[in-house]
Amino acid sequence: MIRQAAVLTTLTLALAAGATSSRAQSTGIPAPAAQAAESALKAAELEAQKQLQAALTVQGSARSLEEFALLGAATLNDQQARDVQLKAEQLAQSIGPFAVSGEGSEQFTYQRGLAALDSGKWQAAVDAFDRVIKGGGAKTDGATYWKAYAQNRLGQRSEALATLDGLLKKSPNSRWAGDAKALAVEVRQAVGQPVRPEQESDEELKLLAIRGLLNTDAERAVPMLDALLQSNAAPKLKEQALFGLGMSESPKAREILVGVAKGRGNPDMQLDAIKYLGYRNAEQNRPLLVDIYKSTTDIDVKRRVIEALSGTSGQYVYALADAYGSTMRVTADAARASAAAAAIQNDLWALYQSESELKLKQQMVQALARAQSDKVLDLARAEKDLELRKTAIQSLGMMKSPKTGELLMSLYRDEKDPGLKKAIIRGLYTQRNATALVQIARQETDPAVKKDVVEKLSTMKDKEAVDYMIELLKR
Repeated sequence: MIRQAAVLTTLTLALAAGATSSRAQSTGIPAPAAQAAESALKAAELEAQKQLQAALTVQGSARSLEEFALLGAATLNDQQARDVQLKAEQLAQSIGPFAVSGEGSEQFTYQRGLAALDSGKWQAAVDAFDRVIKGGGAKTDGATYWKAYAQNRLGQRSEALATLDGLLKKSPNSRWAGDAKALAVEVRQAVGQPVRPEQESDEELKLLAIRGLLNTDAERAVPMLDALLQSNAAPKLKEQALFGLGMSESPKAREILVGVAKGRGNPDMQLDAIKYLGYRNAEQNRPLLVDIYKSTTDIDVKRRVIEALSGTSGQYVYALADAYGSTMRVTADAARASAAAAAIQNDLWALYQSESELKLKQQMVQALARAQSDKVLDLARAEKDLELRKTAIQSLGMMKSPKTGELLMSLYRDEKDPGLKKAIIRGLYTQRNATALVQIARQETDPAVKKDVVEKLSTMKDKEAVDYMIELLKR
């Protein structure tokens, strides 16, 4: 499995190369240096695209595409960040069915603000959250809270209190209201006091302490992690606390995590808790995740539940985060794993049939494909909604069964719709099915379609693809 860190590193290299290229062009650096920077950018972008496609195919995390770009964007200026967002969107479109995501610009900017908080870039965080607030979307309350948090860290106590007061007056019943009231008390206590630079290092020490306790005395760590969740701690501290609870064998830890996943705490914490429920204990957590899905109207929560269910689809071996310095493995016999996978497929299919939101249904199709469900083949053949059928066709590329390639070729021969034919080609490319793509390239009469197929073959190292490239050169 391709690690997120590796993909993030590649994207960061691409971003750095792009920034270098831009500076070279704008400051009159000699042409050879500018060309070298431009070449580095193109090479890094190509490698990033390959790794992202592989990561999304294996992990099935469409959201991760944005997350990788967002983390890199936290260190860039506004123009560079916009360039990164555009590049992420272009990559998402090129990848195809994996481009299901949140509400675009709002989600991107909100996550960029959180990344800035984690990096201690308080003013950058304020600026990002201001843009979210101006948009007036679903993330407005959360952005307002974190803006006040950043203002407090900047020593802007009166501004922070005004921001919190505005949140509580405008949205008194918001799920962020409790956090806002607690932060307001903390800010009032700090009025007149200077900013404490050592506070940031204190948080780093707390992170180290969390990791140490989880490795040596997890039972003692649980109540401390719970207290941390109820405090005004930084986002990264709360996320690490939830991760620790998710990995603990303690019944109390599970009780706390389930409570947060059901809505105890702010929406950001709920999304993280759901994610960690999907990391392990599939048989125990599957019914809980389905209940959470059915009990909410929040699109982000539903998306995260689908991701979590997808993550538990028969995978009983989990590599935990590198930050904890160790790997935990949970194994089960093949029959038990198969039964769990079948149960999750049934859950996803039932949710698919009852759901009306297009993007959620698209995400479920991808999840079913990762679970190797034959339902995807049925959808590729007969789904009446054109967009859903296109998603099913492209998602066939994630499935290991030889019959998926055969189905894609059969569909291609009979299909007239250009959009669906393009989806079939993408599915075959995701599957790295050089044999089928070469066959299409030989038979296709549309020059644009043939060019698209040849471009895809040119990135493959398969012998048939290479032989076809040589054949073209000899003509």
